[in-house]
Amino acid sequence: MDSIKQMPHPPKGDRKAARAANDAGLSALQLKAFDEAIEKFNQAIKADPADQEIVNNRGYALMMGGKLAEARSAFKDSLILALTRSSAWANLAMVFAKENKSDDGHAAYLLAFKFSQNQQKTREFLTKQSQEDADPLVRELAARVLQTIGPQ
Repeated sequence: MDSIKQMPHPPKGDRKAARAANDAGLSALQLKAFDEAIEKFNQAIKADPADQEIVNNRGYALMMGGKLAEARSAFKDSLILALTRSSAWANLAMVFAKENKSDDGHAAYLLAFKFSQNQQKTREFLTKQSQEDADPLVRELAARVLQTIGPQ
């Protein structure tokens, strides 16, 4: 993780323009228009490349659109901006699960749990994933992580 902390961060940009494009991307995500969402998040990142949430949102859209290698890269970029962002670690874990890299996914989920500001909420998220996620690899990995972290 020290090597991640030492990575250069992009300069902050136009937050207002970035947030407007991000909102458009989130709307496209709700409609499952993944290519449109990715384009809007790309616009948002161009406006403000230092906004971790937008970079993470782009990764999520890529993942949902089946572009796993690009999603993995986006989540890593997101973690360069905010190493302790639990949602980015959880998203990265899901990509690893979908790529059948369960050991990497397990480690990423454990980091998501470690960095979570509300571990009970994270445990509930993992429980829901273990029962309801459409991808059996994600369900299996979430169940494995729950066994590792144990009951509250």
